Amino acid sequence: MIGILLSAAALAAPTEELSWDWLAGEPLYRLPVADTRSPLSNVTLRKDYANGVGELLDFGKAIDATIAGEIRFGELSVAGWQIQPLISAATFLGFRSEQELTFDLLTFDGYFGFPVDIRRDIWAARFQWAHVSAHTADGMRKAQPDPPVPEGAWSREYWQLQGGPEFDWWRVYGGVMMVTHSIHDSGRWDLQVGGSVEGPWTVAPYAAFDLKTQQTFDWAVTVNSQVGARFDGERQRIRLGLSYYAGLEDTGKLESREERYLGLLMGLDTIGRL
Repeated sequence: MIGILLSAAALAAPTEELSWDWLAGEPLYRLPVADTRSPLSNVTLRKDYANGVGELLDFGKAIDATIAGEIRFGELSVAGWQIQPLISAATFLGFRSEQELTFDLLTFDGYFGFPVDIRRDIWAARFQWAHVSAHTADGMRKAQPDPPVPEGAWSREYWQLQGGPEFDWWRVYGGVMMVTHSIHDSGRWDLQVGGSVEGPWTVAPYAAFDLKTQQTFDWAVTVNSQVGARFDGERQRIRLGLSYYAGLEDTGKLESREERYLGLLMGLDTIGRL
């Protein structure tokens, strides 16, 4: 499907308006940092509050980690439009500790997708087909939470469109996700909206938020926010900040449980050429 769209765009454009850069620099679409589903590498030290998974499992310490990467296949320019196909993947890990320096792995969730990023002037968007699956590990079985974690596989595939205007200092975006296949009970639609403000300097403050609502849970709203500082390097961008999460858990098998936590976050964005 993605290949067909790229081929159609290339064939429809006059030759003088068509070009391909195999060494594309900055990504066309900046992934929202407050979106917990964004494939951005980060580590978050959590303090759980009422109804959180940490409290549910009677754990005093919690760490969430995301290991993510993307491969960008150049950049196609067609009549003022910039188009960039990618392969994207990430692993989301959840650790909890009952005693000092002993951490149990609770959850590990996998994602891979085939996005196409699109930009024209200030407007940028990502359209993708993606798969996500969720799994529980030894730490969860040892904890024996009540109610128990659902057994068996948890997996879904979906189409997603996310985008909006991006300016030097700020951006807003909206998104819609349509689930096409799921092996568990799931609504067909997810909606989201978010935004961020950040300075244009090499070292700059930033703030971001993301709101999600899911048909599966009668459109209950989940909010995640971040505030901190961004440090730009030649090929990497580091973020240090505080995050606040309130709503439904977002890792898969535990998604029907409520969470509320404050986190100390260190994130890594890859910039420049890959």
